[in-house]
Amino acid sequence: DHRDLHSFPTRRSSDLGYLESYNLTVQRDLGLGVTGSAAYVGTHEVRQMSDLDINASCLGCGNAGRLLHVDYGTINGDIEESDPFGSMRYDALQVQLIRRGTDLQMGLSYTLSRTLDMGDNSTYNALTFSYPAYWSRNWAAAGYDRPQNFEFWTIYALPFGKGQKMLQHGIAAAILGGWQANAIFTAASGTPFTVTSNTAINAPGNTETAEQVLPSVQILGGIGSGQPWFNPAAYANPAQNTFGNSGRNSLRGPGFFELDASLFRDFSPSERVKLQLRAESFAVTNSPIFANPNANVSTTSNFGQITSLAASANGVSTGGGYRIIRLGLRFSF
Repeated sequence: DHRDLHSFPTRRSSDLGYLESYNLTVQRDLGLGVTGSAAYVGTHEVRQMSDLDINASCLGCGNAGRLLHVDYGTINGDIEESDPFGSMRYDALQVQLIRRGTDLQMGLSYTLSRTLDMGDNSTYNALTFSYPAYWSRNWAAAGYDRPQNFEFWTIYALPFGKGQKMLQHGIAAAILGGWQANAIFTAASGTPFTVTSNTAINAPGNTETAEQVLPSVQILGGIGSGQPWFNPAAYANPAQNTFGNSGRNSLRGPGFFELDASLFRDFSPSERVKLQLRAESFAVTNSPIFANPNANVSTTSNFGQITSLAASANGVSTGGGYRIIRLGLRFSF
């Protein structure tokens, strides 16, 4: 019986998971202080610790079909247990160009990748489809998967002032000397999301997905109320006690870009005392970073629309992309 509790993994020492990492990198000196590299990077996690609902139910079975209810009687409610389960796979092409120098350093990197898993954040999130017969439906793009990621950075010590190449003396040296400019630019793809439904599936512990009724889903790219990100007519509520035919993380939200910059100046009143004036700006262009759209087909008012800003991007808090300016003075002795 596929509802048997023994369908779930047990925590024997032989079942404990493991991580495989492998990569191949080719690097070359391109001259003028520039080095380039291209790498294949892969990671495979086998039987990662995952949060399993060991009391989920099958479609249409209700509480009477919960795994523990079937085996032991009236035991209702979700019961989460951390077990070695499922896997994760990351494959990427990573390309880098880096220039190192006395005054000017810069680099750019581009990553083309794919991350697949059965559940994000391991022990902190339950599976989308928790009943053993439906486990295979969880295998999809990870919720944090960003297929394309571009980064550019630069550090430039202006060549003015004492000990530098230009304007070593006089008023100009005093004004322009000791400055350093820094910048980081990031552009990345959006993250996946699941189109869900509130249709009753009578299968506690599982998530209902929407029914895709068009052959393909057009990405319209709209932002804001009344401007859908994807074509909402592509989805409908499925029949009761059935999963919709759309899968986990089947669509992808908007990407983002961000420019951070800073300007430092060092002062040396004496050999033992140093002052540094720091001016930093995060999200210089004040460009918003949007969250994924409302993806519940049962919500008629704003289904498919993006109405909020993202709280984080690439695991870093963004404030939705709002510009932040910070001034500081550092004293060292």
